[in-house]
Amino acid sequence: MKTPARTTRFNQSASGLLKIILVTLLLLAPASWAQLIPAGNINGSLELGPFIEYYEDQTESLSFEDITSPGFGVNFIPYDRDILHFGITQAAYWLRLNFDWSDLDEEVDRILEFGPPKIVGGRVRGGITIYALDASGSFLEQYTLGTFENQIEMRTLSRGFALRIDPAFGEQIYVRVSSARPLRLPVTLW
Repeated sequence: MKTPARTTRFNQSASGLLKIILVTLLLLAPASWAQLIPAGNINGSLELGPFIEYYEDQTESLSFEDITSPGFGVNFIPYDRDILHFGITQAAYWLRLNFDWSDLDEEVDRILEFGPPKIVGGRVRGGITIYALDASGSFLEQYTLGTFENQIEMRTLSRGFALRIDPAFGEQIYVRVSSARPLRLPVTLW
């Protein structure tokens, strides 16, 4: 039996409309699909790998303004393992972390620790820069780890990087990380 032309046109129109609705929903989706990091409710330590979203910047040329521009957030991919490991790469990686401070009982500092990326002396490549945002998404502050220019940065026994953070630090951070060798980066909240 032959399908009437009217039914075929209706099916094509419905299919096109469905595609438009899906694209619209993706563009209007929240900036982050990753789980919130329960910063107020931690006993011991928490590996943050499964809470992180990442974007591979193959050109190493994107700025903080580029990756936080409207519509760019859909490019971030949720990570699903405990320790970030991207292998040997020439790319820089942008990480996005979202903190939930609501269960914090009292004014308690947390330690945000980044295991050491492989930074080779004499090479410009390699390092970690953090960009903190407040609840409204406004820029708060930038930290370049390893400089110890800010009082919240701490030395670690593993030669990694650590910051003392609290709710004033912000609800969302972006981290730009690059490495001169294989990029393996444990991220832990204490």
